[in-house]
Amino acid sequence: MRDGAFALERSGEEAVVRVRCELDLHTGPTLERLAIGILGERPTAVSVDLSECPLLDSSGVRVLFRIRRLSREAGVSFRLSRCSDAAERVLRMMHLDGIFGLPDPGAGPDGYRPNPRYHLFPLTTMVGVWDGLAQRTAESRGFSAEGMVVEVPGPLRMFQVLRLDLTTPDTGDRYRFMGRVVNCRPGPTSIAEVEFLSLDPAMRHWLQERTPVAGH
Repeated sequence: MRDGAFALERSGEEAVVRVRCELDLHTGPTLERLAIGILGERPTAVSVDLSECPLLDSSGVRVLFRIRRLSREAGVSFRLSRCSDAAERVLRMMHLDGIFGLPDPGAGPDGYRPNPRYHLFPLTTMVGVWDGLAQRTAESRGFSAEGMVVEVPGPLRMFQVLRLDLTTPDTGDRYRFMGRVVNCRPGPTSIAEVEFLSLDPAMRHWLQERTPVAGH
């Protein structure tokens, strides 16, 4: 769909809306209606590209918040894929850059900044992921006592429950546990923050031994 002001494109299972106009009181409702229609098609992810948006005002920001809320309620991942300098300045000035996932100086080359709640110590190992339909081989980035960060080929949904199988690289112990996706950066490979729902006591002990203690 193209009407000059907005363009809807598909990138795999992600719907991308490109904003090519000022996002304000007059154009915001059109973007919101477009997003509601997209969410009705149940994509895996929705992203809004503001790289060609010359102006973002408070009305436009409120529309982005509503689209983000509607996406979360539908179990669909939402992000701002790119921003113009003008739009980025507004979001950073309002301290919304973290909420909308804008890259920051602490982010890696893929734009992901580790969340210490789920990434207190780095550890890379292979992880089996069962999403209820298919088994995938993923790779961990890091762990904490509460969860983990994992790279998974293909899409994931917000709040999706996963069964994970892990062999610890240092001890060779095998664990199977359940986790829930609480944040996800979509793409050909999804980067997901997974909250633990159930853990073997031995694995919990293994994590606690490796989790840094505050102040040390």
